[in-house]
Amino acid sequence: MYYVFIVYNKKNELSNIGVTIDMSRRMQLLKFQKKKYCKVVYYEEYEDSKEATERENELNYLSKELIHELVTENNPMLIDLLKNVNLK
Repeated sequence: MYYVFIVYNKKNELSNIGVTIDMSRRMQLLKFQKKKYCKVVYYEEYEDSKEATERENELNYLSKELIHELVTENNPMLIDLLKNVNLK
């Protein structure tokens, strides 16, 4: 399974958009690299790596405002979706 994800920082601002097969490991790397709190506020699952990469590229071309709209439509409280989920 491939995951396209959107990460926000502690100020609830867009921090990162990416694709991974291991969400837990990716979050550990992001937290280490950025040395600050971040949370996954949106993700999509894909069976195919090509589809996931294409979706990541689509999201990277959107404005921050459109990304924020997408996130808040699906996660209005901007909660950390990985807090209680064990994704691999």
